[in-house]
Amino acid sequence: MLLFSRAEVEQMAAGRKACNGFKAGLPQQGDFNSLRQISEMTPTDFAIAILIFALYNVIVFCTFWWDKDAARNGEWRISESTLLGLAFLGGTPGAVIGQRVLRHKTRKEPFRSILRAICITHGVCLVVALVLLICPDAVRLLAVALSSLV
Repeated sequence: MLLFSRAEVEQMAAGRKACNGFKAGLPQQGDFNSLRQISEMTPTDFAIAILIFALYNVIVFCTFWWDKDAARNGEWRISESTLLGLAFLGGTPGAVIGQRVLRHKTRKEPFRSILRAICITHGVCLVVALVLLICPDAVRLLAVALSSLV
């Protein structure tokens, strides 16, 4: 059972028909203003963004180090939810390096699985972002290609 007929999908792709009360269900070329702003970053802006990302990951690595040191000395520990939250907010490289280099939280099963899921999620998001930066019309082209299969 199809939700839309082929003619309705073509009308939505052309931006002529509303879908559930909203204007055209498929994005148009002008809908990617934020991606256009990212692609128009100067080299200095890009270097600053990478520097901030690197510094954040150094902080995440140091947090893992601090927790490992506290575990060795029997002191106050950092909660797993905090460590995973730091990884989720962009500190995945620092968390994975901290886990591997320091051999910290490598056998703690829920932690390992959740960190792996965060890594996979960030990887998928990175690939999608790169595809959209390289070809902003990729979403529209994919939707039209899928509609042609119907």
